[in-house]
Amino acid sequence: MKNLFRWATCALLAIALMACESGTESGTEESNPYKLKTPTAKFNIQENTVIMAWSAVENAVRYEISIEGREVEQTEKTSCVIEKLVWGESYTIKLTAIAPENSPYISSDAFVHEFQMPIRQVPQYREFTSPYNIPATAISNNGRYIVGTFDNRGILIDLITDELTDIESFSPSDVADNGLVVGAYHAEVADGVAAYWFEGTVTTIDLSEFSKTILMSAFTSVTPDGTFLVGWFWESSEEAYYATLYGQVVPFTYDLESGRIWVPESNNTIYKQYLSATAPRSVTPDRRIYGYEASYDHFIIEWKDQYTAYDYLLLETENNYPVKWMVEQGSPNMISQSGRYIFGIVQEAAPGDYPSSTLTAYKDNSTGKITTLSAHPDLRRIFSMSDSGLVFADDVESGYGGTTTYVVDTVKSPDMKDTFEEWLYVTYDINLFDYIDGDGLQVIAISEDARTFVCTINTVEKGWVTIVVDLDGEPMPEKAPEETPEATE
Repeated sequence: MKNLFRWATCALLAIALMACESGTESGTEESNPYKLKTPTAKFNIQENTVIMAWSAVENAVRYEISIEGREVEQTEKTSCVIEKLVWGESYTIKLTAIAPENSPYISSDAFVHEFQMPIRQVPQYREFTSPYNIPATAISNNGRYIVGTFDNRGILIDLITDELTDIESFSPSDVADNGLVVGAYHAEVADGVAAYWFEGTVTTIDLSEFSKTILMSAFTSVTPDGTFLVGWFWESSEEAYYATLYGQVVPFTYDLESGRIWVPESNNTIYKQYLSATAPRSVTPDRRIYGYEASYDHFIIEWKDQYTAYDYLLLETENNYPVKWMVEQGSPNMISQSGRYIFGIVQEAAPGDYPSSTLTAYKDNSTGKITTLSAHPDLRRIFSMSDSGLVFADDVESGYGGTTTYVVDTVKSPDMKDTFEEWLYVTYDINLFDYIDGDGLQVIAISEDARTFVCTINTVEKGWVTIVVDLDGEPMPEKAPEETPEATE
């Protein structure tokens, strides 16, 4: 009983001492005449910039401002400007008054402020030009990032900040929702090696375990989450193992999280004697891979996953002539962003004859149905397609100059077509006619929700211009009519 009483007394004493110690520390901090006062700041948010100001703290030599994800800033002023914050993001900022070194003074407690950046209202119409005359070629699924390439050089456009980044010695082919860019890097090998670019850093992929005689390689597509990349490598030796399976262009995949490289399963091609290349072009969010087999022609092929042999996407007509479904070489795309639609061209021909007809076509993966744009034989290639069935197709087979994009609503009015500018004006009351400087506006890519459209146009004064149309953006002001000079007597 005595031991129990002694244990209880010691426990109560320990608790009391802990309480006194905590209270003493708190009281010392508040009453310590050498501790600097905590500054209090006021904030002003302007677009994606925060301006903060505070009153000077006596005996402070400078002030420290910290915000997550950034380097700590030091200033002797009583104001600070923080730029390029992310629209819609939440932040916690800390402000501390710093005491002089080798002095009795102690730096202040941090003033803590939490705030959220506003969501940016982007314009309906924006133009971007590159000093290296680079047009856009692809957009991320979420509609935030655009990439483009020309002459072994690339650009990345962030549509949240409107910032255009030049990527030297890099040819982008696709971009993920987080801004990870995939393509080929040319600084080490002139023809390029498969690589990805992220936040200013280029990472190349070592494929030497598959062959010692690879001439070049490249990534062609990436899943929206940025974790699964597909590409090809060029095998210089026709006798090399993978060249005997695929031709000299060999497909491969790369899992960014595990670092694993994989060559997908091959197929017993029906055109073995003509086989020269087997290359992925696109990958869906669920990692289905689409590409082409270059043999008797450029046939569209599909891997259900990287472990399954690819299949041809073929169909037959009523007269039993074989119809070849092929990838259109002039278009950078071959699937819609979600992977619901695949598109290319079909050619119908009797065995041994030249094609009797060539039509643009698409397949709906949700139904398995293949449909040709038979009402529009003048439309030669599909550049983009939305999940709602909107087709964006051009009137020439290859090349960029002088083309026009037409819109076909395959669900509501499959027999009708409008130019993209006409369709925007009639459907959404967006007038591009006064803003476009030149002919041949092309819709080269659209976001998955079909609310953001990326277009290119080749102009006399500016060269290639990338035009972004955002259906949810702030309406464009009406363009003022040009003044006509008054006639003089």
